[in-house]
Amino acid sequence: MNTVTRWIFLIYFITHIPITFTVDLQILFGRYYPLILQELFIWYIKTFKDQLLEMKPLWLQSFIYAELLFQTPFFFISIYCLIYKSNWYRIPAIIYGTHVATTVWPILAEILLSNTLGGFDKAVLCSFYVPYFLIPSSLVVYMVYYPIPFSSDDDKDDHKKHS
Repeated sequence: MNTVTRWIFLIYFITHIPITFTVDLQILFGRYYPLILQELFIWYIKTFKDQLLEMKPLWLQSFIYAELLFQTPFFFISIYCLIYKSNWYRIPAIIYGTHVATTVWPILAEILLSNTLGGFDKAVLCSFYVPYFLIPSSLVVYMVYYPIPFSSDDDKDDHKKHS
């Protein structure tokens, strides 16, 4: 895996941790959050017309429980594996990426097929959610295509670029 690809995945996982704890988990535990974070959550919902976060349908809550129980620990595993170039990461990354892409897909469908949102509002909301579909999907494609994701050739290629 080249350095740019690794950094894209690393940034994704590193930034996903605070997003999970400050935004996503408010769907389940919002009343226990500090008032300032609750107000930020409400501001986001009102400003960007995110009806799913406002309605908190049961299926979305089930996705958030999966995010808390399975994805959140995996964020830390991913950061470790991407930093230390652990090849055993391949199969868990395929499982993670497939899971996340299939949970974001219905969210995107809800937004795009909404009768209450205009085209601009749909585009703005999709711009928030699409990276959480594309990056995990890209991770799956990469890991399926490369049986040894972190080969020693990657290090050599990185060093050649810097010399």
